[in-house]
Amino acid sequence: MSNESNLAMRSTAACFVAVFGGMTFAVNANDTTDIDKLYGVAVNASHIKYYEVDPHDNIMLNPYLQVANKQWSAVIDPTKSAYDWCIDEQANLVIIQPVPHPRGRQYSGKFVRPEDGYTKLTGYTEKYGHVSATAGQKARFCGEIVYDKNGERWLVNNKSGRYSKYIDDRTPDKLIYAAKLIRKWVETNGEAWGPTIYLLEYGPRDIMKAALHSLNVYYANPETKKMPYIIL
Repeated sequence: MSNESNLAMRSTAACFVAVFGGMTFAVNANDTTDIDKLYGVAVNASHIKYYEVDPHDNIMLNPYLQVANKQWSAVIDPTKSAYDWCIDEQANLVIIQPVPHPRGRQYSGKFVRPEDGYTKLTGYTEKYGHVSATAGQKARFCGEIVYDKNGERWLVNNKSGRYSKYIDDRTPDKLIYAAKLIRKWVETNGEAWGPTIYLLEYGPRDIMKAALHSLNVYYANPETKKMPYIIL
């Protein structure tokens, strides 16, 4: 990506936050209102996938779950390429690896998953998701930490179909606050942090609609215009 493109996207993001509101709030763990303003209101998961529960209907926790805080950093490994992050109801930062789930399937053919309507291709293996970071409890903003091998950097995004998609207060300013917390409390094994990516399809519908009509938006696939995003 050229310096000019980076500059253009950062300018776009700045304009976007200015249009939809980016206010700064102080964190006070004892004040739910402040936490709501920083990381969003805690909500239930939009759905639970059939394989994520044990035979007693309990949500199975991710075996690689880490809780990051001031005293103990979470550690991410670039050879693993991707992690999920979640800020739970108590504003804990939880990091997990989306590894294959022992109760999940590997698809032998193209399949539309009934829980969320997503199409999965042959060979796809069902993995631990965001609910395995929360035991199925309420959570605030969630997303991914993805390693960009070409740029040799970690990218933070808001991709969570359970706790972020179409939720009204999952706005860019809250993703900025979450990304700051992640950069502060997550150890990257010496790799750099890259930009924070706000995926419009995983935010409120009205924000996506307004952004697509008023700003220069970028796409993961420019030819098909799939996965529109801005960089914060």
